[in-house]
Amino acid sequence: MALFALSAHILRSGGLCVLAVCALSAPTRAAPPDALAHARSVYAEVNQGTQRMSTQRFLARVPGTEYTSEVVASVDKGQVRKLTVTDPDDSGNVLTDLYFDTAGALVFALRTTQGYTASGKVKTSSEHRLYFQQERLVHMLAGMTKSPVAPNDRFAQTEASTTQNIAAAVRKAALAPPSPTVAVGSQRKLAQGMVISMENGDTACHIELVDAAGRVHREMADFDLCEAPEKLLNRQVTLSYTTATVMAAACEGNTRCTKTDTVALVTRAVPASTRSIPSTRQ
Repeated sequence: MALFALSAHILRSGGLCVLAVCALSAPTRAAPPDALAHARSVYAEVNQGTQRMSTQRFLARVPGTEYTSEVVASVDKGQVRKLTVTDPDDSGNVLTDLYFDTAGALVFALRTTQGYTASGKVKTSSEHRLYFQQERLVHMLAGMTKSPVAPNDRFAQTEASTTQNIAAAVRKAALAPPSPTVAVGSQRKLAQGMVISMENGDTACHIELVDAAGRVHREMADFDLCEAPEKLLNRQVTLSYTTATVMAAACEGNTRCTKTDTVALVTRAVPASTRSIPSTRQ
């Protein structure tokens, strides 16, 4: 996974020794005590108060990445106070916990890389702690041994930049107003978005779209729309739906299964400034 490639490389190549050498070779400036105290105070306050906060769960796409993140946002009085961002990977998950003060400033991030043991249990392979003040990294503790790394170290700067990009994009998505929708029976479905992936499944063509705020929406579409993905991928489209009966997800692709689901199915996608691309469903 691109965002943790550097971290993974360091861990595979004996990362703790590498980090220790970095810490010894470059003088580590002491972090401002007030910055660390503020970050730790925010961390404690947010975790103690999450029960009173509203929770949002959504998918998001951070600009410059090619994967979809799972997000849980804790919002209090119109401000995002915590974001938990999970980036699934075949070998495990990359988790980023972001903490914001009451003014909306990022003050602390915990970035965790998880893998699996031979028995399939989740195992943490790396943790990085980053402390920020006025949009600037002021302190970093790297690896499971919490080795200090100078804020101006190249590795620290790379981690800080990645973290700040995630925080800015996902916070924007959490605070944005709802996307325009259309009524499909009793449901409300996404009206417009940019197509970022298309894949045929057992029951339908599966489309991922990203809205103006960076939130990702997954819709089911007629199989015909997946036959020409080049006409839709990376295009802004307007969607039309119908209520349709498809093979039930519980069938898991078994063609002998007679169970069905009734779903809102995309039947037409209209790219901006072009003619519509309809399915042939009657």
